[in-house]
Formats: sequence, C-alpha cells, structure tokens
Amino acid sequence: MNKTLITTLSILFFWQNFAISSELSSPLEVLGDGDGDEDEIKQITLPDILRLVPETEIGVSLKTLKLIFESDRRPIIGQHKYGQSFPCNPEMLYDLMSQAGRKRVLEIAGASGENALLMGLAGAEHVYMNDIVPEEVNTFRTNVESQKPELRDRFTPITGDCFDLGEHIRANSLDIILARNIFHFLKPSQYDDFFGLVKGLLKPGGIFAMTVNSRYAEYTKPIDPSEGTSFSTFLIIFDENYETPKVLARATFVCEDDTKDPLSYINHQVFNGFKIDEKTLNNLPKSLHETIKEYIKKVSQRKGKLRVLENTSMLFTPENLHVLVASAGLHVTSTHHINKKGHYISEKTAKNKGANFVGLMAQTPKDEK
Repeated sequence: MNKTLITTLSILFFWQNFAISSELSSPLEVLGDGDGDEDEIKQITLPDILRLVPETEIGVSLKTLKLIFESDRRPIIGQHKYGQSFPCNPEMLYDLMSQAGRKRVLEIAGASGENALLMGLAGAEHVYMNDIVPEEVNTFRTNVESQKPELRDRFTPITGDCFDLGEHIRANSLDIILARNIFHFLKPSQYDDFFGLVKGLLKPGGIFAMTVNSRYAEYTKPIDPSEGTSFSTFLIIFDENYETPKVLARATFVCEDDTKDPLSYINHQVFNGFKIDEKTLNNLPKSLHETIKEYIKKVSQRKGKLRVLENTSMLFTPENLHVLVASAGLHVTSTHHINKKGHYISEKTAKNKGANFVGLMAQTPKDEK
C-alpha cells in the first residue's frame, strides 16, 4: 500500500470517527452540575472545529489547528516588543468559521495567520491577514503558498500598521473582522480611529470579534466590574537571546486619563553576567528593585546578559469593554471570560480562578432599507 493511499485512508478514518458524530453542542451551551451553582460553558473541541471544513481539507486544517489549539504562547518572531502569540479561542473561532462560508474576512494583528487560514479553508470567499511584523506575515505567506492552487487566491497577506488597512481594502466590503490581542495596546485617544476603521471596512450587519487582556488576571485582588479600565505593567526578564521569558512582577492601577502610553516599551539591559548594576537598576521602578535582586540572586551562576522588557497594556472587564464598544456604535452580541488555553469560561470560574482575556462579539448596524 503506497504512502498516498495510507494518508488518504487515515484522513477518512479521522473524519468518520470525529466529523460525522451526531450531536454537537453550541459553543454557548452550559453544562449542568445539579447543585444549583453557576454552570460551566461547553468547550469546543478540536474535532468540533474540523467538522466545519470540507473532507478534502481535513489534513491541512488538522496540521494548522495543532499549532494553535490549547497551545503554549510563543514569542513574536524577531520583534519582542510586540509580545507573544497566544492559542486560538476555540469557541470564537468555531463561531466565525461557521459563518465564514462565501464571506469576506479580515484578521487584524494575526501573527502567522492560522485563524485566517482556517476561515479560508472553511469556505470564505476571501481572507485578508494583517500583521505589523514582516517575519510573521512571511510565515503566513509560506503557508498559503503550500495550499492547493485553487485555494491560494483566497488569501491576501498585508504587512503593516492596522490603521493603514483602508489603503488595501475597499470600504464596507468585509463581512467579518477578527482582532485578537491588539486593542489593549492602544491609547484611549486611538479608540475612535480603531472603531472607525472597523465600521468603515465592515458591511452593514458585519461581524466584529475581539479579545483583550482581562482585569480578572488579577483575580486575587478585589475587582469592581464597573470600575474604569486599568493599566498593567509587566517587567519580563530574558536571557541574552530573549529566550525563556520570566515574568518578574506586575503592577496594576486604574487609568483615568490618557497620560500613559501603553506602547511605551523599554528594553533595559540591566545586568551583565547576572550581576546587579545599581545604576541601571535605579532606572526601573523602585517597587520592583527587591524582586529583581531576588531573581538575580537565584540565577547568579548563569553567564551572559540579562534584559528586562517593560510592557504596559490595558486591562478590561466584560462590562467596561461592552460599554466601550457599544458607545462606538456597534451592537454587542456577547462577551466572554477566556482562560489561558483560549477557552470561554464562566463568570464563576473567572472570579475563583482568574481569566486571561475578555472576548467580545459585535455587529455593525444593519441597513434600515
């Protein structure tokens, strides 16, 4: 039996066992536990998502999903100031892929574009994938070029600032926009421009999906869901090659104005040979000095240079994100707490165990005609 036939039979076996199962729960269905407490949200599985693509695309879809389904986060290729790429949000991805057939789609800040690729494989008419980092877009471009000739033309990679997307995409021509893990890096003064971009590119009734950093990551502290947006400052430690990041500390405070720039990345070369440099140390917030000294002491036997990346971003709750998006003229259809593996979780779980992100789904106003 040749290798091609074995591969084909393997894919058909996978499809038979997973794709043609009888009952598929909605991503928003809840699981009852019978004790009267808040129920947990039904989580979408990898086979659930694979049911949304044609049998002929199961192989490439499975390969793509394995890269992002409940995966570990990874550094952005070559551009450490842009943080990390995170696992997909299965419930959100399932929802969007379910509606992507014959639709025009854009993913903003999509890194290497696996979500965009999957929406194209699910039958989207055309998919644009944007990221500001050329190396990430080149990875997406390579993955597109490996597809069947009839599929390649469905995809358009766009490198650059998302605020310039109007130069590449016709106004009011899109059905779906996905923007994960970018909005929390914007200054409040940029919000109007961002939502103006979204509304300007979507058709009436178009779908907008987004995720942002969650205030519930600080779940050990009291949280008032109605409070203002918070800033979170991470100081992350790296070795000389920016490998194995270690979060040193995190300070959270409520933002009441636009005086702090969330994109103020400061790449500190703090120590050489893992010895404390008091002069450089004094350039960092004093509240973190003892934490840094303690960490350096633990790794003092290592050789090489140590760098600290200061990364400041916004934190949101479902409530204040809902208000913000609705005030921009979009109709919010749902908000969700999201855990570190990318899944939707309940309010109860978020309060008890924390949440990493907030997800939101919205639509542009429909034509009154």
